[in-house]
Amino acid sequence: MSQDKKKSNLDDLIDANLRRVYDSVLKEDVPDRFSELLRQLEQGEGVDPVGSDEDGDVSDTHGGASDSDAKGV
Repeated sequence: MSQDKKKSNLDDLIDANLRRVYDSVLKEDVPDRFSELLRQLEQGEGVDPVGSDEDGDVSDTHGGASDSDAKGV
């Protein structure tokens, strides 16, 4: 068997497996939280960002430098 034929067979196998995986993901239900966020956006309701406190300030949940630190401010 030639190298081109082996590569073609491998490509076909990879294609088939990727299609199977992606097809199964497409059949999954949308998570309830995501559906709720979409509903709120469609109705024009404000959506609080994840990690915001009562005042609407977003906390640094990653433990990294803030934007102002990164800009040298």
